[in-house]
Amino acid sequence: MNWIIESTERLKFHTNLNELFKGDWIDIYKYNWIVSDLDFYYIDPEDFSVNFEDDYFILTPDQFQKIVDTDFQLIWGVICAIPINETINFKDNLPPFADGNSELWKNGNLQVKNAVAEIIAWDSSYTFAKFSDKDISDKFKAVNKEAIALEKYKFHL
Repeated sequence: MNWIIESTERLKFHTNLNELFKGDWIDIYKYNWIVSDLDFYYIDPEDFSVNFEDDYFILTPDQFQKIVDTDFQLIWGVICAIPINETINFKDNLPPFADGNSELWKNGNLQVKNAVAEIIAWDSSYTFAKFSDKDISDKFKAVNKEAIALEKYKFHL
């Protein structure tokens, strides 16, 4: 199941990772994390050992947890959870991206073939959550009650 959050009272702002990852819907320490196509608000790059100028980077669970523990707000970007023992398998050999990606509005279509979860920030207006693991999807929905099934959502311009 794939979800979209348009209106939220639970999150201080869209794709607020600190609040989005509360609720034990996923175990951060079972995955490596691909973070790509970033445009963000508030983060001190000196606090993290990643180069935010790269197209994408791979974070260990500890590195990702450090970002989640801040008030890091993703405006545009994609976060993918890959089982820790697997090699990353990009769809079409391209790193994931949000801005200009019309495929985001379609059900499914995870941009990393072996991702179990993909969180997408879309212009600070929407948070997409796509899953290949039904159990994780169900847990996400239980925590994020305002999430709407993507196939039922009607985009308004």
